[in-house]
Amino acid sequence: MIEARYQISFQDYLRLMFQIAYRRWTYIVITMLGAVQLPLIAAMFIFPELYDPNRLTSAFLLIVFAFMMPLLLYFRTRTYYFGNISFQQEIRATFSKDLIEFSGLKRNASLSWDRIQQVVETKDWFIFYQTRYFFNFAPKNAFRSEADLGKLRKMVRSKSHVRARLRG
Repeated sequence: MIEARYQISFQDYLRLMFQIAYRRWTYIVITMLGAVQLPLIAAMFIFPELYDPNRLTSAFLLIVFAFMMPLLLYFRTRTYYFGNISFQQEIRATFSKDLIEFSGLKRNASLSWDRIQQVVETKDWFIFYQTRYFFNFAPKNAFRSEADLGKLRKMVRSKSHVRARLRG
C-alpha cells in the first residue's frame, strides 16, 4: 500500500485547473486566435487604410473570448476551491492493488480501480480520471519517496483497462 498526505493551496489548485483546461484544443485555439488579433487591431489604428469596422468588431470579440476564458476559469476555480472545505484540509490518499481511497475530515472516497479510466502524470501531479471531466488528484510531492512514485506507476501500468500517460 502506498500513502500520500497533502493539503492543497489555492495557487496549486489553480495551476492544476489551468493545466487541465489548456490540454483541450478549444482553450488553446481561442486563446491563440485572440492573441493574434492584438497586433491586427494595432495595425488598423496605425494604418487607417486597413480600418474595417466589421473586422475590428470580430477581432474585439475574439480578444474578449481569449481573455474571458482564463478569467472565467480563474473565478470558477476560486469559487469551487473556497466553497469546498475538504480541499483546505489535509487529505490522505492510499493506493492499494484493489482500491484508491481519498479521505479527509469531511470527505471520504473509496474508488475501485475499475472506475478509473485514465491516469495522467504531469510534472507535479497524478490525475485519476473517472470520466472525461470528473477526476481526483494527488500531488507528487506528497509521496514519501521516489520509490513510492515508482510503485504507483507500476500499479497503474498493471491495470490493463486504465489508459496511462506516465512520465517515469
